[in-house]
Amino acid sequence: MPPKQIQNIIIQAIASEIEAYDYYLSLSKQFTDQETVKICRCLAEEEWQHREALQVLLDQGLSGLFVIPGDLKLTEHVPTPSLTPEMKPAEALLLAIKREEQAIKDYSVLAQLSKRDEEKALFERLALMERGHKAHLERIYQKLFA
Repeated sequence: MPPKQIQNIIIQAIASEIEAYDYYLSLSKQFTDQETVKICRCLAEEEWQHREALQVLLDQGLSGLFVIPGDLKLTEHVPTPSLTPEMKPAEALLLAIKREEQAIKDYSVLAQLSKRDEEKALFERLALMERGHKAHLERIYQKLFA
């Protein structure tokens, strides 16, 4: 995989983080439970921090940062539909959980490909934070809809 493809993956990850940020802010307005509202807003802030970390990495340049083995088939996963505020809260939470799962996978692959410990640690932290987001969303779903 050429460096340009990795750059495109990171650019897409930034776009996904921005979309998630906007979505969690919108989702927070759909709930009346203050704990759920607070969690959605916290998730939005964390997604924005992820975007910032990825942007710094992109701005510094990616040359020589990754070891690229054969075909990783990163682009073969089916894109998830866009998150929209019009979705029912249960559908929106399930879709958000699916998107967090994909983010975990994407960041884990980027961590494995990273040559330098600094970038590897960044992607491992992002994957761990996305796992936390997924767990929060699953708890909210169970509390409200199970």
